Amino acid sequence: MRKIGMILIILSLMVIMAVSLGISVCAECEFQDVKEGSWFYDAVNEAVEAEVFNGTSKYEFSPHKPMTREMFVTTLARLNKVDVSQYTSSSFSDVKVGEWYAPYVEWAYRKNITDGIGGGKFGVNKTITRQEMVALFYKSAADFGENTEIPDQFKYDRSYDKGDVAEWAVDGMKWALANFIISGTGNVEKNLVLSPSKTATRAEAAQLIVNYLDFLCADEPAIGLLSINGNPIDMYKIIYADNEESKNAANELAGYIERCTGVTLDVQNDSCAVEEYEILIGKTNREDRGIVTTDRVGEDRCSYEISVQGNYLVIAGKDDKYEGSYFGVIGLCEEVLGFGFYTRNISTIEHIDVLDIPDGYCFKDGPGYESRSIYWSNCPEENKAGSPFKSKGFVHNLPDITGVSKGEPCLTDPAIIEYSINAVKGYLKKNPNLEIIWVSQNDSADVCVCESCNEVNRQQGSRGGTIMMLCNAIAEAIEEEYPDCQILTLAYLHTTHPINSKLDDSVIIYYCTMDYCLSHDYADATCPLNAALLSHMTEWNKICKKIWVWDYSANFTYSFAALPMVESLRDNKAWFYSLGVRGEFNNAILGKSGEFGSLTAYLTGILQWDPNMSVEEYQINVDKFLEAYYGAGWKYIRKYIDAMELLSDKNHFSCHATPQVIIDYEDLLLYMDEFEAYWDAAEALAKDENELDRIQCSRISWTYTMLTALYTRDYCSDDYETQLSYVSLATEFVSVIKEKGVKYTEKEADISFDPAKPPHEWFPAA
Repeated sequence: MRKIGMILIILSLMVIMAVSLGISVCAECEFQDVKEGSWFYDAVNEAVEAEVFNGTSKYEFSPHKPMTREMFVTTLARLNKVDVSQYTSSSFSDVKVGEWYAPYVEWAYRKNITDGIGGGKFGVNKTITRQEMVALFYKSAADFGENTEIPDQFKYDRSYDKGDVAEWAVDGMKWALANFIISGTGNVEKNLVLSPSKTATRAEAAQLIVNYLDFLCADEPAIGLLSINGNPIDMYKIIYADNEESKNAANELAGYIERCTGVTLDVQNDSCAVEEYEILIGKTNREDRGIVTTDRVGEDRCSYEISVQGNYLVIAGKDDKYEGSYFGVIGLCEEVLGFGFYTRNISTIEHIDVLDIPDGYCFKDGPGYESRSIYWSNCPEENKAGSPFKSKGFVHNLPDITGVSKGEPCLTDPAIIEYSINAVKGYLKKNPNLEIIWVSQNDSADVCVCESCNEVNRQQGSRGGTIMMLCNAIAEAIEEEYPDCQILTLAYLHTTHPINSKLDDSVIIYYCTMDYCLSHDYADATCPLNAALLSHMTEWNKICKKIWVWDYSANFTYSFAALPMVESLRDNKAWFYSLGVRGEFNNAILGKSGEFGSLTAYLTGILQWDPNMSVEEYQINVDKFLEAYYGAGWKYIRKYIDAMELLSDKNHFSCHATPQVIIDYEDLLLYMDEFEAYWDAAEALAKDENELDRIQCSRISWTYTMLTALYTRDYCSDDYETQLSYVSLATEFVSVIKEKGVKYTEKEADISFDPAKPPHEWFPAA
């Protein structure tokens, strides 16, 4: 069944529902008995908006009233646009010829969609059950040539009451579960409850009908008809400028268009002949010929512009050398085509029947942060992270710069200063196009304590005075010959305190936030951990032309500990941007996360691109990620996240905090059963092994945090059985960690498990 026909199908449903329910159509009803937050809220509104359902009165939908068998069979026939004029007889004793539902029931019988309830009866006025609905959907789909293969029976096998499903309904239930046509009525621990014999209400019927419509559209292109200035997309070719960046962007775009429309477009270099319908990527020769024009002025070298000029769609970066055109392709996918990119393997596309990009359309965008780096694993390649600068070196490269491989070099020694200058000049001689060279302190708080170094640090009011003066010396030595090269150094540990002298304009400070509070906004001066940050940033701004931030979004010592920071994450990016910060390295832990690493990576990426994102847009993005990543149970995980944010708000913690510092034990125990129920419900709704794995990996953080509280309450109690129960739970938890292969700490090592110790003391074995 083609998607374009679904509009006609949906419209036709209005007629039968109005007849069968005995009410008139009301397009602008607001139902007082359908409250936002109820499980059926979205389904009822979608069904009413699509004119599948109406209310039982102007202000009532009656979601809890029963759905009868004849009403449902009639809906099925209308869904499939059945001509029932030929079905003038009745094969059931309780179906009278002439009743409004009689031809529809007869159609279902003759097509072997239903045999009735036995005894020659159909079951008129009998409320339909959940398993009857899915069985009818299943047989109807088969009769009309829809896909009735069962892709897997993962959800069915894990269901709590699958033994209660009638034999005649088993295949239909497996199929409906696998295709998201039906879900559970709840869960028992981690198992989905099917309630197959439960009678269905109008709300449940609305949900299943909406789900079935989604299933009918599932195999169709996400965009039914895509056009540019009214011209169908299959009339177009993709033309790219003669460089690798534009070529790569063009090929990426072709892949995205094929994915969302099913149309494969030719991709050619701009040396080909000009045609009437072209999508132009990069600075093509079509600009030189005056066929199209592009404003290449942007705030950032990765900025881009998307425009429709007559029959031409133009995607052009400010400078093709810096992947601006690629970012433009991703921008088109997100802003126009409805793509969402969440991890390396998870993306979504919104379903749109008809989409035209009109003549005159113009969208310009660029990153808020000019340098954007994320250390989390599983970041989507499309999140636009990365630094466009050609650089040399990385953190803690002082031994390479100074030639001193052991201990702390004397940074006031003229010989070491000269060696450092020559080392940097050597880099530039080999590669004159370098734009950034790292000159970064060792990974410790140690400094040279000779009289000369101590004197410089005293004069500068900071133990970082000597390395900052070294950076100044190097910058001054190269700026005449290499004016476009910048020196990048850390403000880290002992060097976070600002110095007293002005830094050279070509020196960039990477300010490290390691010691500050992740629970509260960095700008919150009432937070004792963050009190110094505002002062430091203000003073650095006075003496340094460019500040970037080296931020932290993981617990490096206790990586499983809950780290509630969703709320502060957005606020901190916006605050830094307001201070003039234009770059960020977001430091985290590589490997499979046992907390919310993938969520944090995604949110960091979108905020680095748009640090001024509104609270409303940010929260929508949080929900979109959770739904794409965790599936149908995402709302339970959202409840858990929100609750943990509230519980941690009164505490102060940094990126090395123990679990008991982050959230009080008493609060954890108070909400323990509720949080366990959230995770159980999310697991029960998992659609497949991959989704279940993602839920269980994130649940590790909660279980670990819970165990820290249970250790004090249960293991340290005088009751032997209670102690054994704790040990059993802790042992099972450790087996889950090993099974999932998640990172216990930043270091690669096995857990040194000892149930006689609290979880935060299970440090990896040496």
